[in-house]
Parts: sequence; C-alpha cells; structure tokens
Amino acid sequence: AAQALAKKPSSPTLTNQAQSITARQAVGAHQIIYGRTRVGGNIVYMHTTDSNKYLHMVIAVAGHEIDAFESFYANDEELGLDANGFTTSGSTYGNKIRVKYAVGSHTTQPFTDLQSETASTSGAWTSNHLLRGSALVYVRLEYDQDKFPNGIPNFSFLVRGKKVYDPRSDTTLWSANPALCLNDYLTNTGYGLGCTYATEIDETALIASANICDEDVNLSGGGTENK
Repeated sequence: AAQALAKKPSSPTLTNQAQSITARQAVGAHQIIYGRTRVGGNIVYMHTTDSNKYLHMVIAVAGHEIDAFESFYANDEELGLDANGFTTSGSTYGNKIRVKYAVGSHTTQPFTDLQSETASTSGAWTSNHLLRGSALVYVRLEYDQDKFPNGIPNFSFLVRGKKVYDPRSDTTLWSANPALCLNDYLTNTGYGLGCTYATEIDETALIASANICDEDVNLSGGGTENK
C-alpha cells in the first residue's frame, strides 16, 4: 500500500509548473507569496497509520501568514470539499481525501485531527509541532488503488498571499497592488531589505504609484482590469 501511494506523481500541465508542484525537500526555502497565485508547497511531515490505510501529509505553503486559501487542487482537478474537509462524491477521488488548513495566524496546534489520529504511533504529530507563522495544509489520503492509480497526486493551492500596508487608508490588508507589495518587500526585516518606512520610503511617491496601479484599463475582449 505504501509503495503504491509513493509512486511519482504526474506533472500538472501548467505554465507555472515549477511553483505549483508540491515536493519533499529537506532544506526547502520559505516561500513568500504576494497577490493571488496558485502554488505548491514543501511536504514537511508524512506518516501512515492504520496499517497503511491512511497517509497523512502536512504541506508548508508559505513562510508567513497569508490572507486565505481559495481553492485546493489534486493534479489539475479543483477539489470540492464538504464542511468537514472531505472531497465530495462528485470528485475523481470520492471521499478519500480530507483537507484542513491554517493561514499562519495560529498560536496553538491547528490540526487536532492529525494529532489524535497519530497519537498512538511512532513519529506522532504532537501539540509541540506548531510551525507557527507558516501557512499550512494538512492532507489525509485513504488508500484506494482505484482512486489513486498513479500514486500520490500533486497538490496545489490558489491563495491570497501576504497582507500589505496601504498608506492611503492606513490599513494592512490583502492586496495585489504591485506598488504596495514592493513596499512590503523593501521594508520587511525578515526576508526583505529592511528599509525604515519613515525615513527611507517616499510615501508621496508610493501613494502615487499605488494609485496608478489601481487605474482601470480597457481590455480588447471587453471589461477592464487594474493597470
């Protein structure tokens, strides 16, 4: 059962294949996400229970808090989830996949199901495994050779990324505005350049740039989008 689930997944047919593939990396870098995008992640925990009936995976999607997970994909199929996180009957995978997630604001263990379901096994996920400040997805697969003929599917996620500061409203909210995202990177002390906003950022120029980015432009096919 374990060998069948461990087969190499087929690659999704996407233009951004590299960033949409979930893989295991011993020293994977923290992924930083701005705006809205579909991404994969780094599998930081993988464990089987119930004589290999269930495969549990925790996937780190971003090394910071994000605004929201919008959609979940197995290979290229968007997963419809019920109130308990199980894939619905109309899915290719039946109800054999369960998905839980945490946007990164958690201060306690977000996956109590994983904690209880692995408690009696070696390598259990415990209350000490917090991954605080990281956006996470917990996926549980129930073994079914018919539902997973090619092994573990590739999981990817449509997310709204980091919340950014907007001087026009003096708020920190999600935005895909490039000027605001660039300002966040410039002033971030963890992975950015660590600029001091008050003395090194020209706020007047930032506001002007953000306003330009928010201007609507007409599309040839009708409608508009932000410049």
